[in-house]
Amino acid sequence: MPRIFWTGFVPIALALAACGESTAGESSCTDGVDNDTNGQTDCADTACAAHAACVTSDGGISDDGGGAGCGPESCVGCCDADRCMSGMSLAACGSGGLACEVCLLGASCEPAGCEGGPVACGPANCPGCCAGDICVGGDRLVAGGTGGGACDACDPWEVCSAAGACGVDPASEWQISLIDAVIPPTNLGSDWDPPLAGEADPFVCLRVGSASAGDMPMPSIDSTLTPDWTMGGTTTTLSARFAAAEILAFLRFDMFDEDGLGSFDDTVGMCRYAEGETPFNGEIVTLVCDPDPVLMHAGFTLRWQLVPG
Repeated sequence: MPRIFWTGFVPIALALAACGESTAGESSCTDGVDNDTNGQTDCADTACAAHAACVTSDGGISDDGGGAGCGPESCVGCCDADRCMSGMSLAACGSGGLACEVCLLGASCEPAGCEGGPVACGPANCPGCCAGDICVGGDRLVAGGTGGGACDACDPWEVCSAAGACGVDPASEWQISLIDAVIPPTNLGSDWDPPLAGEADPFVCLRVGSASAGDMPMPSIDSTLTPDWTMGGTTTTLSARFAAAEILAFLRFDMFDEDGLGSFDDTVGMCRYAEGETPFNGEIVTLVCDPDPVLMHAGFTLRWQLVPG
């Protein structure tokens, strides 16, 4: 059984996305909450198109007739970019063709704009999560969470569970990078390259998705027991991209000693990375592949990482 150690962290720029609770529909078109968690709040959601608070002055189409602009001359409500809104919802409040406001909790939408409030956002008044005094529905496009708690932030490659926890998006794409490795000085007591008694010429093949998947070879390094795939300042990364679902289903590292034309390559070791332990967070991982005398595998220690594709 491979042993896994977390040994370091390589920083990756994070763009925050959301995590939180999903609901079954846009249950209100004037509460300032993205109830169905589709990234559209109140009148911005197509489900509210026919709601009285969301009908524009010409029946739902921007008064400019062609997207030329929204302003005092063309909109009696408020302007959300080039779209004329009714101006009567908490998510788009205002009049006279001015820019729409988003009213905070406790405020009301009046002809002159948002009035009153704010009140503290919390479990008593927010079904999603609280970003300051703004209640937002939990989804992956904006800050999210559940039960009126503080909004969590998911990484760009994550999605949210119904319980409000961040987890890797099965459809997100990843590349696999090799860092370095250590190989035993002998092949279970024998020389790696007899009769020259030379050191191993290691290379790694990856199998991703299933045990029957084709090998994905990485470059070999000649005559070394400590191959380093970052020499020259560039980490060796497999060009292929894999969905997180494939990596979670099956990921195995097979290391060989290249013996040249006309010879069989020695197998140094074959070790699968355990399901559920895959580091979709940029950390460098150490995989210890133990010796297997039955299969004549000497074993190895390998450091690697996943990189968002």
